[in-house]
Amino acid sequence: MPDHQTEFLKRLFEAAVRRADPRGAVPLPLPLSGAPATGRTVVVGAGKASAAFAQALESTMEQLDRKIDEGFVICPQGSSLKAGPITCFEASHPIPDQRSLKGARHILNLASQLGADDELIVLLSGGGSSLMALPLEGISLEEKRALTDQLLKCGASIQEINCVRTHLSQIKGGKLAQAAWPARVTTLAISDVVGNDPSTIASGPTVEGTSTPQDAAAILARYNLLIPASVAATLTSSGPKVNGASRTSGGEDHYQIIATPEDAIEQAASEAREFGPVGLQIHNQGCALEGSAQDMARAHASLALELKKRGGTHLILSGGELTCQLPPALDFETSKGGPNHVYILTLLHQLKGEPCIYALAADTDGKDGSTSAAGAFIGPEDWQRALDRECDPETALATHKSGTFFDRLGNQLVTGPTHTNVNDFRAILITESRANEPSQ
Repeated sequence: MPDHQTEFLKRLFEAAVRRADPRGAVPLPLPLSGAPATGRTVVVGAGKASAAFAQALESTMEQLDRKIDEGFVICPQGSSLKAGPITCFEASHPIPDQRSLKGARHILNLASQLGADDELIVLLSGGGSSLMALPLEGISLEEKRALTDQLLKCGASIQEINCVRTHLSQIKGGKLAQAAWPARVTTLAISDVVGNDPSTIASGPTVEGTSTPQDAAAILARYNLLIPASVAATLTSSGPKVNGASRTSGGEDHYQIIATPEDAIEQAASEAREFGPVGLQIHNQGCALEGSAQDMARAHASLALELKKRGGTHLILSGGELTCQLPPALDFETSKGGPNHVYILTLLHQLKGEPCIYALAADTDGKDGSTSAAGAFIGPEDWQRALDRECDPETALATHKSGTFFDRLGNQLVTGPTHTNVNDFRAILITESRANEPSQ
């Protein structure tokens, strides 16, 4: 059950999420150079932060006494908000659906109607690739859905997944900006990717990337995926790269990232310094962590045990995006879990109730994998509690039911949609004694 240490870790998670909420950044940093558009101002966007982003932009434009002529953003099912003249349209994540297709077509159509005196403001965040899906001619949505399902299960990184998506899309890889020419394009983004590469955030609809169709084909071959003939033909065809056209809009385009995973982790560290126990030593592992959730958990368990031997009170913070390899035939509806659940369950198994060690792992968007929870938390007593309830960590990991395990244990972290996404958040607290508990 939650205790003072767990509540402290939850507080750090909440601080990280709060830092990445676009509504906390009002007024948003619209470009200062160049006069506002004399024509129409149209707002579009896609991602898990879309609805909150739309609200933040609406407030910003009101403060600047500027008008939004039309707006349309795509957000995940169940996360829409009222945003004045900006419509929040719901679609599916992480597998695109017909709504994703309809929304993407509408956004591309809005951009295509703009002229030289107009401005397109684009709001991008993690999840935008699935929510705004418009396959190239000759590739069906079902083919793209099947390929996305395989990519999510094989353990591919988000950079690899979005590289493939870019070269199968009519709107990603800078094509949205190309459609808006000669209008000015202003992009505001929240990063959910390691390295914060604009061409990877939501697959870069306003940024021309450097990858090629051959790069995408190599990724599919690396994971030995079943590739539809239409996809294979597209990626192996000779000629220019899919996202190779250029915009020539006079250099007025603007792209700015307003929140990154690093910002969120640093905010959590700041919160820990202010509200943590005296003498707390913070070990920030950074936000470039990728790879297997189980492997990372084993490494972090070893680090936690080593820090405990040193004495004192320690906090290990980390971000990034871990992955899980899943069977191709796995049904997400019957298997519950995600990388953060797998990480924290593996940590529980490695520590086996080691005294004075507490941990939390969660996705900052509020939904980890195929669960309705952001993640889970553990304390020293949870190992014995799991044994008493006949909850076997090894079985849960082997059957991909880490979410079910923590649901039975009562250790789920449920937040609902957070309206942002800066990837994983992980925190491990090593206390020296009961007298050194974090302040509330």
